[in-house]
Amino acid sequence: LDGPFADAEPTPAHASRARGLVSDSTLCLTCHEVSGPDLFVEPTTMEHEMAVEVVGAPACLTCHLPAREPGPIAAGALLDRPRRSHTFVGPTPPRDRDEASMAEYEASLRALFGGGRVNLSVAPGADDASVLVTLENAGVGHALPTGVTFLRELRVDVEVVRADGSSELVRGAIALGDRALAGDAEVALPTDADRIERRRIDPGESREVVVPVDAAVTEVRARLVLRAYREDVLDALGVDASASPEVVVLEASLER
Repeated sequence: LDGPFADAEPTPAHASRARGLVSDSTLCLTCHEVSGPDLFVEPTTMEHEMAVEVVGAPACLTCHLPAREPGPIAAGALLDRPRRSHTFVGPTPPRDRDEASMAEYEASLRALFGGGRVNLSVAPGADDASVLVTLENAGVGHALPTGVTFLRELRVDVEVVRADGSSELVRGAIALGDRALAGDAEVALPTDADRIERRRIDPGESREVVVPVDAAVTEVRARLVLRAYREDVLDALGVDASASPEVVVLEASLER
């Protein structure tokens, strides 16, 4: 069996040898690159190479196979090793929707977006009548989002709170995830589309939105929300929308 350790240790089941393939992004990227036809172009490999060059992004396993406590890596092994989770952290919800599984899923997503990889900020605008909300792809190993993004919903919702306690929500002030279009109209499924419009943030880049405010506004809150499969996609496929819950992965606010 191939593994990443120079002092490879045999187990009762098989021999072992050191080989770097399993710890190299090349293994992941052999599948995560689709080049056609037309609508189905997913250049995650190219995005990852850009991320390594622009923001010094780590290998895929650093984020998607997070570290666990050291210990033996196989039955019968004797040495304690650095270990990683094989849950393959990503946007796809767990098959089991029980409370514990969903709590673990949401926590893993927040960790995936956290740690300075993605930055969400709310700052004063150029004048007293505005604030600036910024979403930055600071250290993700690819564009934000990547993969089958025409199925995904990644958006920034902005809530404006006034002194009297009332509030107003701007849903999707920043909206990401490629969109399937037929002519000028959005459609749920790429099979009904004639083109895909790219809506991603490349490594090292950001998106900004200016939110108008008035003197009565006391706080502006921003939330980065992920939905693995958009509601209109699920509706078009006849799937219950609860199969893809919304998860708030980052929050930021500004008091005025």
